[in-house]
Amino acid sequence: MSPSIANALSVARVPISIAVLAIYSPDDSLRFLVAIGLIATAVGTDLLDGFLARKFRTTSDLGYILDGLGDRAMYVSLILVLVVSKSVSLSVAWVLIFREILIYALRVLSPAWHKSKQLLRPFSKWHAAGIRLWLASYIASDGLRLYNQKDLRLEAWYGILQGFLLTATVVISYSGLYLQAKEIANAVSGDSRKDASGLGE
Repeated sequence: MSPSIANALSVARVPISIAVLAIYSPDDSLRFLVAIGLIATAVGTDLLDGFLARKFRTTSDLGYILDGLGDRAMYVSLILVLVVSKSVSLSVAWVLIFREILIYALRVLSPAWHKSKQLLRPFSKWHAAGIRLWLASYIASDGLRLYNQKDLRLEAWYGILQGFLLTATVVISYSGLYLQAKEIANAVSGDSRKDASGLGE
């Protein structure tokens, strides 16, 4: 199977994320359901692209980047949705979005990023699980408020859960980025020493 199919599924999450941002409304049942359908479609493409790439052994650095790009497009879209609905503050949104920018900054600044991506993978998985649970809890809260007139945001346990998920996600994700930046810096430093040694011979 051509790797372009899995890559196309990854890229498809970008326009889907834009549509979610435009359509999502916690106060309109039809728009809310359409947005949920789009989010479910995005989750489906996320599961399918990786499955196809592994099954047909078409994994690549390009596929890895495009998969991450599609995921981050959805994350940013949903974070902005929460900002617009005043569920999340701008400062929280900045911390979460800046993390995504830092990842690609590291990749642009150093050709050694692919050597350290295995180091970041466990942190990325925990980050993905944390932020997905965090975002899903807000969406579930909007759904309950819209259809059952029950606002979870008024419950103390819900606030504690939100705070725990957000704090754990931020700590894990930035810890992983720190370790990756350190690994890249060491790799670049080692290459520089080799170059200097070669020039001195």
